[in-house]
Amino acid sequence: MAKNDLFLFALAGIVVVGIIGIIVALKTVPTVMNPPVTGGNPPVTDGIQHFSSVEELQAYLADTNSGYYYGGEIMRSMSKGIALNDMAVAESAPSAAPLAPEYSQTNVQVENVDEPDIVKTDGNYIYTLSGNTLSVVKAYPVEEMKLVTSLDIKGTAQDIFINGDRLIVFAQEYERSAPEPLPRGDVAQKMMIMPPIYSEPLTQVLIYDVSDKADPTLDDTLEFRGNYFDARMIDNYVYLAVNQYARPDPIILPAVRINGVLEETPVTDIAYFPNPDSSYSFMHIAAIDVESGNYDDKVFVAGSSTNMYMSEDNLYLTYPKQIPYYKEQLDMFEEVLLPALPSDIQEDIRTAIKNIPERTKPQVIEAMLEDYVRTHKEEMDAIEKDLAEKADAYQKKQARERDQTIIQKISARDGKLEYLGDGSVPGMVLNQFSMDEKDSYFRIATTSGQVWASDPDTTSKNNIYVLDDDLKTIGKLEDLAPGERIYSARFMGNTAYMVTYRQVDPLFVIDLTDPNSPVLKGKLKIPGYSDYLHPYDETHLIGLGKDAIEVKDQQGGLYQGIKLALFDVSDLENPKEIDSFLIGDRGTESEALQDHKAFLFDKNKNLLAIPVMVAEIDEQNDDPYTRPGWQYGSPAFQGAYIFHIDESGFELRGKISHYSKEELLKMGSYWYSNSNVRRSLYIGDDLYTISDSKIKANSLDDLEESGQVSLPHDTVQEPPILY
Repeated sequence: MAKNDLFLFALAGIVVVGIIGIIVALKTVPTVMNPPVTGGNPPVTDGIQHFSSVEELQAYLADTNSGYYYGGEIMRSMSKGIALNDMAVAESAPSAAPLAPEYSQTNVQVENVDEPDIVKTDGNYIYTLSGNTLSVVKAYPVEEMKLVTSLDIKGTAQDIFINGDRLIVFAQEYERSAPEPLPRGDVAQKMMIMPPIYSEPLTQVLIYDVSDKADPTLDDTLEFRGNYFDARMIDNYVYLAVNQYARPDPIILPAVRINGVLEETPVTDIAYFPNPDSSYSFMHIAAIDVESGNYDDKVFVAGSSTNMYMSEDNLYLTYPKQIPYYKEQLDMFEEVLLPALPSDIQEDIRTAIKNIPERTKPQVIEAMLEDYVRTHKEEMDAIEKDLAEKADAYQKKQARERDQTIIQKISARDGKLEYLGDGSVPGMVLNQFSMDEKDSYFRIATTSGQVWASDPDTTSKNNIYVLDDDLKTIGKLEDLAPGERIYSARFMGNTAYMVTYRQVDPLFVIDLTDPNSPVLKGKLKIPGYSDYLHPYDETHLIGLGKDAIEVKDQQGGLYQGIKLALFDVSDLENPKEIDSFLIGDRGTESEALQDHKAFLFDKNKNLLAIPVMVAEIDEQNDDPYTRPGWQYGSPAFQGAYIFHIDESGFELRGKISHYSKEELLKMGSYWYSNSNVRRSLYIGDDLYTISDSKIKANSLDDLEESGQVSLPHDTVQEPPILY
């Protein structure tokens, strides 16, 4: 390869034989196939902006869309309601329900902010989803335990809320749509044998009146274009987040169908933040009054949200920053190559691209540069090494720039929504527990860099950031546990707890008393890691995760069975593990590892319960060819593990399974079925375990069975993804 050709190849946007380049990269930017639009891009200024026309919105979306996406148009029909089918024999309206005894509620992150789940109780009845079947079960008193009614939910049921006599169901449905036919004789129409049909996601909010438990009535149906993302409930208001892909052509605007009446969001009501992204979504936030069915909503264009946190006053959405490909290349050109060119060439290029769309600039620059490079070989050879060094430095800087989380903040008070602004922090967020709000400060834990990177500049590090009311960073603690990533985090008052992992489990204790200056107070290194941290009280912390063993010559440790740990954090500088309890061998899993709503804890009752699938290694049939620590056990039990817990540690009280003894003996390598216990709750003196096929009640005193009810359910569901 000639030296000049090598230089052209080296300008490809990636490091090649120590040199990073630009020209070929500019060549490879896909030509956007969207039709021309008028109206131009909205002006980019600080703060929240609104679109003035569909053309302006289309230009904004197309400007960062690096490929051609041909999809359906605005849906012409949406279902007007959900089929309601009584599967159980309806009874006459019951007399007034007895006063509810003490009962557990869904395990939530923030007090007074309810979270949706597949199981809810009001202290007298249990409401549960088994696939797409919603069952209402009289649970208290336990002697009268029975199935009252069941409803078929059209689409895919997701979660529920219960609020007095209002039952709220979230379901995911799809509407088929097709583009309008092209004019007869059009070339594209002649080539198209059959116009494409597309499925558009639809989120349904079904509000039932369950004052008559035997005969629920569907009072309101709200259907939002887009995918169900998450929800919260405060008092009588449900706060819903729906994610809709924002394709530039044809544009399908967000819409809501209320009891059969379609209301499309006016384009002038759609907001955006000046954060260019490689792929946009319409994030539709709604505050729904469950009593009246009325709602307030906001729609904004942003990247696809990955996590949601809500305090009693504000809702936060986060998503990873994704810089459009061509913008990175243009920035590289401006910073690395352009300053090395003669001033007259610089001016010619700037003039040529001054008034053309951003997405077409790379093609123009490429043509002008290619001609210059081929006719000025000696000059380019002289600056090649310098360009390589600058390009390498730019790539490292750009990697840090890409590794960012965008935070959107929305006020949500008394059913009213208001945009408050956005901010960003370095790194990526694990889940909702990596975020917290206290005294108008927003605290967030992130992992930046790559876990397996060997370069100290790019290897993973873990951080805590404190942002003020305007989402400006005012305090930070960075670069904890290089080479590891966050597995769990929890904020408790003025203290943050963070678990990272690669070979051992460091528990970090961080003092946030001064928001401007977070301080690492202490850390504890123990085998394994915690996927979930739960406060026992102000000075003790429960960890649920996996045990692990260190392996020599292995970059990461090997996780084993489930591990429960109790930490004493009364001395922030000297955290201690008081007790631990191990369950099963490698392959043992629990839904509570990934879903905190499967975790039941009550300090006053000294009660802890989690669903567990226990895998055990048969020592007599141990595989001699498998290295120690690598072998997986076979399923031996599935059900709830019930613990007594106090400040001294854990004591296993018993296990409750929905399998018969014969079924347990036959478990073998297959462990997932409708009999798997997924949730636990208590009402009065009884513990209730719930699977898709039944609800079983056991006395809290001695765990003796006190009743059970079979549930109608769908066919076997796919197993949840557990790690």
